[in-house]
Amino acid sequence: MIRLTGAVALALLMTAQQALAGDAAADALFRAGREAATKGDYATACARFEESNRLEPAVGTAFNLAYCHEQLGQVASAWRRYAEVKDRLPLGDERAKISDQRMRALEPKLPRLTLGLAPGVKTATVLYDGVVLGTASLGIALPIDPGSHEVVVRVLGRSDRKVTFEIKEGEKKELVLQPGEPEAIEPVEPARTSGAKTGSAVRMTGDQGSNSQRTWGYVIGGAGVAGIVTSLVTGALVLSSKSTVEAECKDKLCSPEGVRAGENGRRMSMVSTIAFSIGAAGVGIGTYLILSAPDKKEGPRLQAEAQRGRFMLSVASRFQ
Repeated sequence: MIRLTGAVALALLMTAQQALAGDAAADALFRAGREAATKGDYATACARFEESNRLEPAVGTAFNLAYCHEQLGQVASAWRRYAEVKDRLPLGDERAKISDQRMRALEPKLPRLTLGLAPGVKTATVLYDGVVLGTASLGIALPIDPGSHEVVVRVLGRSDRKVTFEIKEGEKKELVLQPGEPEAIEPVEPARTSGAKTGSAVRMTGDQGSNSQRTWGYVIGGAGVAGIVTSLVTGALVLSSKSTVEAECKDKLCSPEGVRAGENGRRMSMVSTIAFSIGAAGVGIGTYLILSAPDKKEGPRLQAEAQRGRFMLSVASRFQ
């Protein structure tokens, strides 16, 4: 018998409640969509059928959604939904026959759009009405709804190129997509090398390097400590396995438990050795990085010495 813990039982109960709530909401939306369609408000009906189908996909909802799209003149959307219904129903189902008939009737009305990249453009991101199209969609006559549409072409290093167009029922259109203009590269202001700002920049770099080295030292050292702890734990397991082998093996004959203990002992021994080696190395490297990190207080002194050296060189050069 399977015993459910309180947490598991509560999770299952919440899942069931969410499913029931989703079913109830989908049913309410479906009924509201049917009511709107009866009144001729197909825009509202489509929105409610779409949401109902999202919450609980159903063949009946998809069929009503296809009919709703057809009444709004969205022939490609209707055609796709009828195809969905046809694929999900057995051939003998009456709704599958009706869907097939409606698909055949809509096919001559389908606008078709073929997109292609301009010569020389090898890679680009193409968005059709906000949806990213894969490269497989290029060069294919895609069925779309009549009306206004927008295509955006994105190429690295260039601005977006937007193309807006209108298409009618049964119309075929081809668009060759050109990339946008090259993006202007903003000049980078060179770093200043005079005054106190140079010193602050040097100090910042030194501090960051010191902090970074110490951080890596603590990280690697911590990993090394963890390796040593792992070695100690696995070593204790080796001793436990050894005790089991001594108790279960007599005159070179071992019980199944003794055989398993021996195998586990060999594996744990190998793990213990490797973990100790890695751990010792990690502790050593981490300690070195922490101790060898430059002191923050040395930054100003070293900087001052460097400035004095540059000054002496400049003075000496004047007398050559």
